Amino acid sequence: MGDIWSFNWWNSELGYREREALNEASLALELQDITNTSQSKSLSKLFALDRAQAEEISHLRSLVAVMAEMLVEENVISGDILEMRLKDRLREIEEAKKPKTNSQSQGGHPYRGEGIPSKEQVPERTTHCSRCGEEVFARDTQITEDGVVCDTCYYR
Repeated sequence: MGDIWSFNWWNSELGYREREALNEASLALELQDITNTSQSKSLSKLFALDRAQAEEISHLRSLVAVMAEMLVEENVISGDILEMRLKDRLREIEEAKKPKTNSQSQGGHPYRGEGIPSKEQVPERTTHCSRCGEEVFARDTQITEDGVVCDTCYYR
């Protein structure tokens, strides 16, 4: 291709395709520079927003602390009760953040998210005794030639 600083390189040694490739590369570099500039501006805005939010959170913490101290000082609420309620609320927030159990590890289909239902979710099945007619839990029955019989009738 030749030395890029020579006059002939700019004038006639390059064909149409090489010039087109150089123009595309130049355009791509300009676009990359624009993208980098806009991304750095966006990052600067995000950092500024983060700093402003951190300052606002600090102010809110101070406000809540002062209000809590005033409530305790004025005997509106006991300090122990306030502390207990705060700990309870923070525990609730932490519990809500914990990830739910993986349904696949419970035997459910990974795409449907269905796990094995817990015993509290599944109502216990009932049936009627064929001798006395009483409604009983299915686990308290025996199967005989007369049909399903409750344990009471079966052991008589």
